[in-house]
Amino acid sequence: MTDSESAQEPAARQRLTNREAYAAMIQMVIQIENVSWTRLYNYLMGSSILVLAWATVYASALKSPWTTAVLFFLALVGALAGPAWASLGTRARGQLELVYQAARRLESNSSAWEPNVVNGDLPLSVVATARDSASIYSSNPFLLKWAPLSFTGLNIVFLLATACR
Repeated sequence: MTDSESAQEPAARQRLTNREAYAAMIQMVIQIENVSWTRLYNYLMGSSILVLAWATVYASALKSPWTTAVLFFLALVGALAGPAWASLGTRARGQLELVYQAARRLESNSSAWEPNVVNGDLPLSVVATARDSASIYSSNPFLLKWAPLSFTGLNIVFLLATACR
């Protein structure tokens, strides 16, 4: 074995195969999905706490300038957090779509698969089909964007109620 052959051998072993690329795409889909839904869960928990805190202070008998400032602050934080989380959800769904597009390109290459594998039976094709036909209330990117924005609307109502107090 010559020096040039031994130098090329590690490079050949470091090539990414279709199988490895597809496995990496599946892991990326899982990671992006987990991050997206965990972010939404965290937002909903935080926003619920802000709503409860606002309602508790609003219902109290205290009507001082400090109480109004606290109400205003709670509602403002809630109103500003919604668009921020909606953009995070939208960005994550865009990243997920890029991974799905790359997977579709790889899946459409029939030479990358065993002879008996049908393109529609590949894991990411099945998941994409299920995702695209999902209900608006389950595993749908609609929730990642509009749930935070709906809380923003609620917090704007709180800001108006604080101003009219």
